[in-house]
Amino acid sequence: MSGPLTPPPSSAVEIQDAARSSVPPPDTQQSDAGAEPIVTDPPTQEPVATGSAPLQFTTHYHILFPSLADIAGKGDYKELVRLAERGDLHADNDDHVSRLLVTAPLVLSYLILDNLPPARFALTRLPSQLAAHPVSQALLSLLNAVWEKYYDQVYARAANVVTVVQKEPPVPDFDLGTFVATLVTAFIDTFQRKTFALLSKAYSSIPLPLAQTYLGMQAEQLLPIAEQFKWSYDATAQVLSPVASDPTTFSAKGLGPGSTLATFNSVADSLILESR
Repeated sequence: MSGPLTPPPSSAVEIQDAARSSVPPPDTQQSDAGAEPIVTDPPTQEPVATGSAPLQFTTHYHILFPSLADIAGKGDYKELVRLAERGDLHADNDDHVSRLLVTAPLVLSYLILDNLPPARFALTRLPSQLAAHPVSQALLSLLNAVWEKYYDQVYARAANVVTVVQKEPPVPDFDLGTFVATLVTAFIDTFQRKTFALLSKAYSSIPLPLAQTYLGMQAEQLLPIAEQFKWSYDATAQVLSPVASDPTTFSAKGLGPGSTLATFNSVADSLILESR
């Protein structure tokens, strides 16, 4: 591949703007009836002196959060997963809302690494009151879209994660919103790269609007990147033609411009299995 893909929201600020315009409902609504209240820190008295108050590190999740943010800044998502898993599984106060300071980066890092089963487990092992938290529900909605290959919903749901974290931060004194926006940007980039590679192998030609659906890009964003991948574009027919793939791969599965998301999903599954 030559040159990095530019996702539609290419920065944390742009993701925040995109998120405000599209907030889809989560897939799963969990009832709060009978659920125990979420454990939070007791309110602290406002300091008399001016200036920022120091962060209150009352749980292991609070303590772990700065290290996770530092590792994410280096792009080492495997190390982030290792540290977050160890911290999540061995910390006390597992029903405290600060646990989401670790769970949210953990789930998004698994999505960046395209490792979906442990991402789901990180959410399903939460106690009921934390699983019902809006942040957990937004993460689950995004995970479901990726899991079920709802390409036309992935990008809106990713933006929604950022919106929810900023509107309803689980621990207001900790800047989870900026951290999550950075991880979502990285996820969108890797997801688009993978999708672009699959499209190159699955299609001999593809209508521009369908390619936009798969990649979550406007035409003016998509066409320069397609050119980098040496795709040709028929402006009159509005059809993209990817570079021809290995003729020994899926020679009997040539897909025309009329192919649907469902058709692509079946081919994508086969391509992913072959690559493993």
